[in-house]
Amino acid sequence: MRYLSFTNPGYALLHKLLLIICCLPFAGKAGEPQHLFSNKSTTNAQIVRTWLFTQAGSMADGNAVVYGPQYSNTVDVWDAMKMTNPGENFGLLRHGYTLAVEARQPVSSDTMFFKMTNLGATNYKLKIVHEGMQAVTNATCELVDNYLNTHTPVSYNDTTYIAVPLTSDPASRVQNRLMLVYKPVGLVILPVSFLSFEVLNVQDNEVKLNWSVTNETDILNYSIETSEKGDNFYAVGSISPYNNQLGNAAYSFKQKLAAGPIHYYRIRAKSKSGKEELTKIIQLSINKSAACINIFPNPVVDKNVQVNYTSGVAGKLMLQVTDAFGKPVYQQQFIQTTAGTKLQVPLQNSTPAGIYYLRITAQDGSFIQQQMLVL
Repeated sequence: MRYLSFTNPGYALLHKLLLIICCLPFAGKAGEPQHLFSNKSTTNAQIVRTWLFTQAGSMADGNAVVYGPQYSNTVDVWDAMKMTNPGENFGLLRHGYTLAVEARQPVSSDTMFFKMTNLGATNYKLKIVHEGMQAVTNATCELVDNYLNTHTPVSYNDTTYIAVPLTSDPASRVQNRLMLVYKPVGLVILPVSFLSFEVLNVQDNEVKLNWSVTNETDILNYSIETSEKGDNFYAVGSISPYNNQLGNAAYSFKQKLAAGPIHYYRIRAKSKSGKEELTKIIQLSINKSAACINIFPNPVVDKNVQVNYTSGVAGKLMLQVTDAFGKPVYQQQFIQTTAGTKLQVPLQNSTPAGIYYLRITAQDGSFIQQQMLVL
């Protein structure tokens, strides 16, 4: 299903009808016990449905997650992309995509990252229902509210209602405020996992470190460490975690560069239990600067795109355009100069209209990406 964005209020009803229709094929046998966190194969899907209701009791929006061995955890054709509307939107965030229905593999633990937009400063209520999961006893489920800092148990056997108050405080309306977390009974928390880590030399001889993590929990702090020769690292700063609820998080740290042309950096995650996790070591030359990408026109007309790319590092790079599901539709290699590069990206006339992503990847694996709309 292609990503759609409607601005006509009349499509709000269509959105809700499509959500119901998308969920119907996944329904299992009513009342039949299932085993979400079992390694045993099952032919019947298990469904988690979550609805958002207004203070007046009307359904504002909703989403569903389906577990089954025939599905994958990547965003693919079995997942229904979210159709946005001018009213309240309550979807699922996965790998940068907003979904209305997500199909996933049975797992030992999982987290649903909700995304809410266009919500007013009023009281909402969540309705959470598990279908075909009455026999689950080896895992707990709870709704994590990062604004209220609460963990509310969610039942496998009955409907769970949870109040979600929104106020004039902007923090109460952040898109990623809510998560549904499944944890096996007796789970031993492992150290946080690093998803990415990059080091850039920005203006005025200042270094910037960016890193992102997943399964962030029980973290005491992140220590930023450096070295002049790649050994004998020492700390130059630390950052406290702001998620710590088994979710994803991204961080940045800036520092003035010391004397010398070469610098080495790494990040050390320290847990409250004493466990530690290290990133890879990155060597920084002082001429490496932040990359910049500009696409125009955007939205794209006549299937012709012009790209301006600048970076302080010369070398061979790869430009790739992918659709909303990550499928490549165009790619080319080019040689970057320190003065910048102008590129023409001629998409095929048969390229469907929709949301696409233009990514430029350097030889060291670092990349910069920008969304574009093709008309």
